[in-house]
Amino acid sequence: MARKTREKEKFSLGGLFYNNHFVLPFAIVASLILWMSVNITQNASRERTISDVTVNITTENTAVGALGLDVVSGGMGEKVNVKVSGSSYTISALSASDILVSASLSEVTAPGVYEVPLTAVKNSAKTGDYSIVSITPSTLEVTFDHIDTKRLPVQAVAEGASAADGLIAESAVVTDTANAQVEIRGPRTEMNKLASVQAVATVNKRMSATESFDAKLVLLDENGEAIDPAPFTLSFTELKITVPISKSRELPLRAAFTNAPAAYKATPISYTLNANSIRVLGQPEIIDSLEYIELSPIDFDNISANSTQFSCTPKLPNGVKSLENLESVTVTINIGAIAERTFDVSNFVPVNIADNLQAGASQALRNVKIAGPEAVINALDGAAVYAEVDMSGKPAGEHTVNVRIRVSGYDTVWQVGTYSVLVTASERQ
Repeated sequence: MARKTREKEKFSLGGLFYNNHFVLPFAIVASLILWMSVNITQNASRERTISDVTVNITTENTAVGALGLDVVSGGMGEKVNVKVSGSSYTISALSASDILVSASLSEVTAPGVYEVPLTAVKNSAKTGDYSIVSITPSTLEVTFDHIDTKRLPVQAVAEGASAADGLIAESAVVTDTANAQVEIRGPRTEMNKLASVQAVATVNKRMSATESFDAKLVLLDENGEAIDPAPFTLSFTELKITVPISKSRELPLRAAFTNAPAAYKATPISYTLNANSIRVLGQPEIIDSLEYIELSPIDFDNISANSTQFSCTPKLPNGVKSLENLESVTVTINIGAIAERTFDVSNFVPVNIADNLQAGASQALRNVKIAGPEAVINALDGAAVYAEVDMSGKPAGEHTVNVRIRVSGYDTVWQVGTYSVLVTASERQ
């Protein structure tokens, strides 16, 4: 009896784990309990809020788009929070990209501000075993309007620009002509406020030479007040403007002539002007190099007893402009009485003819008018009048050639009008 009691006392719980008949059934039962515990936990229904889900608003292929409306502000790119419900395992794997949030535009019928409701759906790529509970916020304030486009000229403004003593700071200009106009796109309501565009640079310096500066575009209303550029899209926002530094100077005017007789080439024919000088503006180095401003030339062929006044324009060099808006000057030929006589010319003198050629005209020129000082014209002998025929580049054959009328022994007379003759050039015998 005492021996059996001692054997019972030797029994130990820890010893069971060394008993194969106990360990195997125990492991199976423990695994089953653990699996049931995990499965219950994973499949338990719960809620979760997914943050920063992007709202998608599109007017393409909608009634709103058909009305010509588009989103001006609000909604686009905004983030909302979406609450979902489902198994812990499923919703714990969700991200913002797994949910699509869009706006209902059914109430949008005209330009204005609308409180549009939001809806959320599962992304088809991850349907999952969950449901959408709510969206926060559930609506968004969105502005709709027509979108217009217009091009406006850019006016350059150089703030604080001045010139050194003796020079002039002219109005700033846009440096690159490609930026002379800017294309602006925006909501019609805001576009209607837009009146002008300036390219503004802060200069604040005295300059002795032309310089360029970085400028930014500023949008202005009809009162010259700046407009917030946020609603607009501009083809560019920054550019270069140039401040020209110029010099002003009063310069004499001078008449010019073509086809002048020999006597008037060295000493121009006497004339008077209704304006003897012109004030010009230009780059300092150009202005300093000028001695006078020449007028558009007068052709002596047009001077006659009845034609002694001519309207000529100042020929300004590139980069030089008139400060007086002087567009024309009257030139009056002043050599006393001008007389005219008419002659028939049969004496033709070829010039600039090829060495192997000779030329002659078969008919005389009739009614050739010669003009000049009265005393000289009255003394002319018709035999002294001849036609100079320029044969430059003319090959053998017949040619109609303009001629210059000359008078032997007289260098103060000239032809009135233009004349041509049919000449025949042939090989010398």
